Amino acid sequence: AALASMRLGGAAMLRGDAAGAARLWDGLRARTDETEGWAQATYWAGRAHQAAGNPAGARERWAELRTRAPVSYYTVLAARRLDTPYWPAALADAPPVDRDLATRMAAALAPADLLREAGLHADAEAEVDRVMRSAPEDKATRYALGEALASRGWTVHGVRIARALEAKGEKPNARLLRVLYPLQYRPVFEAEARERGLDLFLVAALTRQESVFRPRAHSPVGARGLMQVMPATGRGLAAGAGISGWDPEMLFNPEINVHLGIRFLAAQMRTYNGNLPYVFSAYNAGPVRVTRWRRFPEARDPELFTERIPFEETRDYVKILTRNIALYRGLYGG
Repeated sequence: AALASMRLGGAAMLRGDAAGAARLWDGLRARTDETEGWAQATYWAGRAHQAAGNPAGARERWAELRTRAPVSYYTVLAARRLDTPYWPAALADAPPVDRDLATRMAAALAPADLLREAGLHADAEAEVDRVMRSAPEDKATRYALGEALASRGWTVHGVRIARALEAKGEKPNARLLRVLYPLQYRPVFEAEARERGLDLFLVAALTRQESVFRPRAHSPVGARGLMQVMPATGRGLAAGAGISGWDPEMLFNPEINVHLGIRFLAAQMRTYNGNLPYVFSAYNAGPVRVTRWRRFPEARDPELFTERIPFEETRDYVKILTRNIALYRGLYGG
């Protein structure tokens, strides 16, 4: 029902009935409790009110998003519409850092770090799991453990800790978000992004979604490494970059993977003239599908195009990356 109401509202907007779209989306947001569904209906109700000549109503709805859904894709869009910075977001206060706990958690993970450095990845993972099981469950310890995991490259494990804290009612705050959205290998990403003229935080957002910054990530379809490059794509990119002796195992090397992944991403940015919904869709679903989707009547509006993407996975991917760029810029932009 919610999806049908969103689509009906979109159809009304396309035929110029902004007032009708506003009524549909206001009705939907009034009966929706789930945060992201409410945020979607509220954002689009604001757009409809603006198109119907009610800018005050639009601003009122967009301002609501900031407090009720601070880390939503739609709050990022609303900040743009309001011409206000997204960051600092309306986050909860973070609990204070306990330095002694931080030191103890780092020491507890040291054996796993040594196993990983020795190439004993399965043993290292088992040791991390053991530390996670044996660490106390109080909030201060779980924060310290999550931060220690994230900072030492055990990013997926850190995300698990942060998600468990969220499940227990912890509200978004800067400490929690840095565990959920880590930034490993920053010097490598910065150098490669600068060389290709790309935004570091765009690349970070994509890498977070592709691999959670795991250099040995391996997808079921065969994509490998930090930016999840397919071996066949990697071979062509490596040839273009002058890398000899191609071996798909090279994609597990962070420097090579980032070099090739950013090379591919920069090519997509040129192909689609920097239109991020097109770029992200092509990265996730392939350029052939994007060519077809660009024929949709919604394609002239990037936000409507995103809502119209037929594949739920790709639609969510575009929204998550758009949101994550803003989060990464806020968390790590200084």
